[in-house]
Amino acid sequence: MTLRQDMIRTLTRAPLLLNNSTDLVRGFLLNHLADDGGFLGRDNRSDLYYTVFGLELLIALDCPVPVDSLKKYLNAFGQGRKLDLVHLASLTRCHANLADATSNTIKPALKEGLAERLLELRCKDRSFSTGVSDEHGNAYGCFLALAMYQDLDIPVSDSGAIRRCLETLIMDDGGFANEVTGRISAVPSTAAALCSYYMLGLPFPEKPVEWLIEQIHSHGGFCALSVENPLCMPDLLSTATALQALSYSRSKKIQREQHLDFLDSLWNPQGGFSGSWADPTVDCEYTYYGLLALGYLADI
Repeated sequence: MTLRQDMIRTLTRAPLLLNNSTDLVRGFLLNHLADDGGFLGRDNRSDLYYTVFGLELLIALDCPVPVDSLKKYLNAFGQGRKLDLVHLASLTRCHANLADATSNTIKPALKEGLAERLLELRCKDRSFSTGVSDEHGNAYGCFLALAMYQDLDIPVSDSGAIRRCLETLIMDDGGFANEVTGRISAVPSTAAALCSYYMLGLPFPEKPVEWLIEQIHSHGGFCALSVENPLCMPDLLSTATALQALSYSRSKKIQREQHLDFLDSLWNPQGGFSGSWADPTVDCEYTYYGLLALGYLADI
């Protein structure tokens, strides 16, 4: 099972805690499905990145998937030759989701083109970055690349380079920085790095797991940076990704109720979630992370 498939499986458990609100989420998703087959981003135009989240929520909540219109939308991006890593991974993930939904596989020519573009985006250290022409990879880039390898069902070209990149990002406090030049531990980058270890089949280092748990806010949720910062505010991206990484670590140090209270504070009756108390905008991405967090909490 790929990481993508495992995340969708986790999303299917969210209704156990959503209860009667599940239909509101379905309605929200349908309202964000654009006429061209993609899902709306924050500018109310179809967006490849947001389409990943909308499509996977449709699948998880057992909604009809508009296969033909989605294929037409995705085909406009071809083999992703002009896309950066974030959008290339989004395109690949959408094609993999459609392949699963129709009991097919990604067509060989498309698969080859996506794989070639991925290799074109490698950094000089042979790992991957979400930047452009970077010499060194970063945690998020390595995570996206490994997920792409899984979705394309091809071997990782240089797993040792990715592992070495991740090792350079471990900070003294135990967390992972996203960039080799940043040197600041962050929850999303630590979660991405640990998920990369999981995809590579490597044992988890202990300190990052403990560091993640230490970043739980007193009102529930996880902060992006150190919880010791007086300006620390929990957010949904950090919370969902931390819960994901910790689920692979088999950690039992999570109190469900405090996180449910935090998620409830971000719920919007229109059927979605916002990203934080400071950002009330509701979109497909944060609704996805809200349901992903609920799915992990449903197992605790």
